[in-house]
Amino acid sequence: MIKSFHAIIFCLIIISSCTTGSITFQNLYTSIKPIINPDKSIPDEYNEDFPYAYASVRVGRGQIIYVVLSEADNKVLRWISNDGFEIMTINGKIIASNGFEKNISFLNANHELALSNIKEINFVVSISSDTHSAFDANMNLIRKKKDELIEEEFSIKSMKWSGKNKFYLNNEGKVYRSINYINPLMPKVEMNFYKLHKDH
Repeated sequence: MIKSFHAIIFCLIIISSCTTGSITFQNLYTSIKPIINPDKSIPDEYNEDFPYAYASVRVGRGQIIYVVLSEADNKVLRWISNDGFEIMTINGKIIASNGFEKNISFLNANHELALSNIKEINFVVSISSDTHSAFDANMNLIRKKKDELIEEEFSIKSMKWSGKNKFYLNNEGKVYRSINYINPLMPKVEMNFYKLHKDH
């Protein structure tokens, strides 16, 4: 009886996701194991035997979801879920998102955004939302490294928005955990990375 109840709930969630035009935070938080790999199959478990690089994603205090690396292009990694949303990263820093209710995109993103570039930099970002058209703004980034932690202070004066992103490094100097803020009306986005890609 319990198994049947869980099966009914699972079907309702799938039907709801299919009939929704775009991913929302509500069904993002409540989706069951949203993960995809190149052959489109959904694995039963994520463990050491899983052959692809993948990451957990948590927005604020929401439910943890999973994304799989689907593309690597000159240090830019593309992570995708089976709900259709995607995240682009450089060294664990989110440089673009698509499919959320609120998104960000660093315009003309390049190697300067790599975390090895420990200095003050400026980039134009595009801020978008389901409730308003996208607009561009100048973002200032100031980075500091201490031991196995890189802190990145960011600010957009025109929006009076500022904060601090954090990137945690393993013994090889690669980011295994990151905390990013991608929109002033969103809580933090925490990612934990597994099976790190060589370009991560």
